[in-house]
Amino acid sequence: RIARNVARRYYPEQNETCVSRIDHSSGVVMKYAKRKRQQSFLFTILREPTKRITSQFFHFDVSRKKVEPTDKNFLKYIYDHPYAHDYYIRDLQLNEKLHSTMLQYGVETTKRPEIEKLRRIIANKILQDYDFIGVTERLDE
Repeated sequence: RIARNVARRYYPEQNETCVSRIDHSSGVVMKYAKRKRQQSFLFTILREPTKRITSQFFHFDVSRKKVEPTDKNFLKYIYDHPYAHDYYIRDLQLNEKLHSTMLQYGVETTKRPEIEKLRRIIANKILQDYDFIGVTERLDE
């Protein structure tokens, strides 16, 4: 809806439906950095990270893999699962070099100062690259 309404605002004479892309792939994989910025509206809707990882654990491990939903298993999932760490930093990143740099660092290195600096750089770049970033928990506002 957002993309359609923006397209109607900029091109009211066109009655065609705006082509939108919905995919769970990362911005790098989809090559969104190569899009024509003047002819596109790049947006994403994020879920609050704690709710996202909790939902992910119950969806993939408890429901599909029949893992017992204990605190111990949930903590193990959080500490061991690669998607539990820097998920949005990796997923929303459009720069291939920064994306591959983040993928090189393992979970055990995430507290190093150079990683913290890299996270800030990437987060600021994401804010510059996207036209709109929404949060699911605030969609009703």
